Formats: sequence, C-alpha cells, structure tokens
Amino acid sequence: MTDDPRLDPHFDARLSELISDAADGVEPREGLTAIRSRTRPDPKETPMSRNSSRNWLYAVSGAMVGTAAVIIAIAVVSQLNDDNGSTPTASQSQTQQSTPTPSESASDTPTSSGPSESTGTPIEAAVPVYFAGDGPRGTVLFREFQPGIGMDPVAQAAQAAVAGPARDPDYRTLWPSGTQATASYDGDVITVDLSGDLHDRPAGMSKKDANLAIQQLVYSVQGAAQARAGVQLLLGGQHTDQVLGQPASEPITNDEATKVLSLMSITSPEEGEKVSGSFGADGVNNAFEATFTWEVRDSTGKVVKNGFGTADGCCEVGKLFPWKAEIDLSGVAPGTYTFVAMNDDPSGGEGGGPDVDTRTIVVE
Repeated sequence: MTDDPRLDPHFDARLSELISDAADGVEPREGLTAIRSRTRPDPKETPMSRNSSRNWLYAVSGAMVGTAAVIIAIAVVSQLNDDNGSTPTASQSQTQQSTPTPSESASDTPTSSGPSESTGTPIEAAVPVYFAGDGPRGTVLFREFQPGIGMDPVAQAAQAAVAGPARDPDYRTLWPSGTQATASYDGDVITVDLSGDLHDRPAGMSKKDANLAIQQLVYSVQGAAQARAGVQLLLGGQHTDQVLGQPASEPITNDEATKVLSLMSITSPEEGEKVSGSFGADGVNNAFEATFTWEVRDSTGKVVKNGFGTADGCCEVGKLFPWKAEIDLSGVAPGTYTFVAMNDDPSGGEGGGPDVDTRTIVVE
C-alpha cells in the first residue's frame, strides 16, 4: 500500500467508475463502501510499475474530507433568498432513517451504520464533503468527493468542511478562516468539536449564511457517517448554547434538502479530469419534467458540444434523482474545456435561471 492514496495510479479510474453508486442518495452505504474498498491502493503494486494518469489537484491539508451536494424544490426559491433564513433544528434523538438502494433510490438520505462503519479503521479512499456555491436561489450547498487521507472519514469530513479547500474552485467553505474541527460517531450521535471564536455570528455574516455553514458541516459528517444522526456541536470540548449565533445546545438535524442543496450537481467527471474520445457524466438533480441539458464549452465560452437527457425522476420535495449522459468528443481538439450540466428553466429566462454545476475537463 502506498503512503499516500492520491498517488495510486488507479485511484481516479476506480473512483470515476464507482462514484456514481453514491449519487442517488447522499451516500448510500453500499455504494460508498464499494468506493472506499475498491479504491484502496493495490498492495501488489510497486512504485516502479506506476505511471499516474493524473495527480489530484491538491494535497488535502490537515484532516480534510469530502462530500458535496444536491437536491430539489422549486417551491422554496424565495426561502433561500431570505436573509433571515431558518435556524438549525435541535433534536434530543437521532432522526428516523431510510435505506436507499444504490443507483435506485432518489432520497437524499444516507443509510444507518454503526461505529465500525464510520469510526473504525481509517480509510484511504473517497470521502464526501459539502461546500457552498452560487445558485439561482442564492448560496446553496454542493457535494464533492475528496480522497481519504487515512483517518476516520467522519473526522476528515468535519475538518474539510470547515477549513477547505474544495477541489472545485467554484466551491467554498462558509466557516471563518482558522476554524478547526474534530469529530466522532458513536452509532447514535455525531459529535463535532470546533475550535475558534465561533460562539457568536461574525460581523459581515448573514443569518442565512450562518445557518448554511452549520448545515454544510451537518450534511458533511452525516454523509461520511452514512447516517442522518443528530450532530452535537462543542466549542473547545465544552457544550455550548450556540455556534455562529445559531442554537447548538441540542443535537442538530439536517435542514430539508430543498432549502439548502443545489438542484443540480455533477458527480462525474471530477474537477480537472482527463478525458478522450468520449466520457460518461453523471450526477443528481431535481428539474422540471426531469429534463436537463449539458454543454462542453471552450476557453472563450463557445459551446463545442451539447445535448440533453432525462433524470430518473423529478419534482418531489426533499429528493434528488440520478442522471447520466454519454459525451462524444469527436471533433473536439485537445485542450481545457468546461463541462456544464443544467436543469431545464421553466421560467423561460424570466426567473433567476436554471440550477447549474460545472467541471473543468482536459481533452487529450
């Protein structure tokens, strides 16, 4: 096994093949477990036999994590633009969970798992994390997968969510600079211990962004733990009445996905992925009549390829639905391009526009 999973030449290929298994829900346990187990470096390989097709775009710093995001509901457009936002919901007990089947369920609900799944042997594979990005309804959360760094994925996810950076330059963390986090899951409650001046909402941070920062962390650790468990926030190892000015005395549950997640998200290709000939794209969305379009744009913004597709479902509040597309690159010259996936816009351009996600790709 290599010391650094990001140097495994097969990591990117395996992750691209398997990552769609986790796209139908937040991170169904079976799909994410497959990603984690099958993306481990092969102990039979030697450094002399490796010729990496692509290095990861950056070295994950400290204890970082991955997971980014998506989901539904045209009906809540006005809520995300309201600076008053909603406050996190406190709960004494873990919320009820459902168990989606990989590549079938449209629910944004991870399966329940015990401590051995989330806090057992450190994992050197994909970890999901949520980051903030811009959408037509204002700031929303997107999910991305980051390579594991050999630690508890729940702890890694917590640190990555609050400290970043995201692999996709369009994404960002909403937490104040210098924030640090550790986390653990006991099979009932996820405990996140934060350090920094975080009791009150910082000057310049809106109430909506403070709530979304909390949800960014909640969705990230829940995704890594594979459970919609309540999240207990601590400050410096001590219980606190609030974090970023938001109630935190009790375990916090996730807000409804339609309030906080993007309605279009790309899972594959990954940011900076090298492609040639053709490539498969996939992700999750919730769009009018389940339709979406895709484009490949050159550095000037010119569309060199485009197409459309239909997701596996639509229009249900609180759910996202898998979509897939096969992109033929015939006639596309080698170079750097932007792959764009967007929902259909039922307003005909009169509203805020469609939900969109993008990835940089390198055509060889």
